[in-house]
Amino acid sequence: YTDDDFIMIYTAEFITRKNHKFLIESLPSLKKNIPNLKIILPGKGELFASMVNLAKKLYVDDIINFCGYRKDIHRLCGLSDLYVATSKQEGLPIGVVEAIATGLPAVVSDIRGQNDIIQTDINGSLYQSGNKRDFINKIMDLYKDRKKCLSIAENNVETAEKYSMKHAVKKNGRNLCKHFPSDAFSGLQHERIYKVEGTWVKFPVWWKGYLNR
Repeated sequence: YTDDDFIMIYTAEFITRKNHKFLIESLPSLKKNIPNLKIILPGKGELFASMVNLAKKLYVDDIINFCGYRKDIHRLCGLSDLYVATSKQEGLPIGVVEAIATGLPAVVSDIRGQNDIIQTDINGSLYQSGNKRDFINKIMDLYKDRKKCLSIAENNVETAEKYSMKHAVKKNGRNLCKHFPSDAFSGLQHERIYKVEGTWVKFPVWWKGYLNR
């Protein structure tokens, strides 16, 4: 990759729900308007081979890196300029959270889960799910407006913090303590200390199971 490349990334398993087909079918138009466009697609899945074939059929395979399963998503996001997510359905979209934690602006489908995290012009853009023209326009808007991208980057790091493990420990710890008297934890002999995102946190051993529910 070069400094002139405009790199988009989508981290997702190659399954129907993640809708790579929609993304790849949008690329011929994007390729015409963004001559230095590159796409990184980490992941594997049952539709991997068919998506590679679709990219070849549409003559966009030269701009896509189908890089398979990766453990260095944070580094790949650091190389990128924009995160996209074309999912048809999501719960908590971990890929989106991971991406915005690196400061990446995101263009994602306006569906439950993703629209809980992304707000248009605040930390990215929402496009109407299934609307290819809207998807392309939202990408082009951010491609052309680098100042907006820088502003979004600052907002995204703050947004991602709300979904961090450290935040979950504090939030769930406070909520849990509301149901117990103030001396409920006194005299516990089995406290453990866990390092959560660089911070040492001490809590009773059974809290870990509570937080993992």
